[in-house]
Amino acid sequence: MKGWQLRFVFPGDQKADSAWNAVLSQAGSTVQATNTPWTENIPAGGSVNLGLYGSSPTANGVPGTFVLNGVPCTKG
Repeated sequence: MKGWQLRFVFPGDQKADSAWNAVLSQAGSTVQATNTPWTENIPAGGSVNLGLYGSSPTANGVPGTFVLNGVPCTKG
């Protein structure tokens, strides 16, 4: 796969502050992570590890739905 986009929605007022192995953008509670130049190409059966730092003035909730390149997926 060349290039990817992962979207998820925070259930509360969390903010995605920074990430590694992805470029972040956030609109309201929806976070979008896209590839970096060094994570752009994922071979068949391959994977990319990414993570983010976030903040919240209240309790942190767990995102319920993840969408990779427009396809809903399950979290593991």
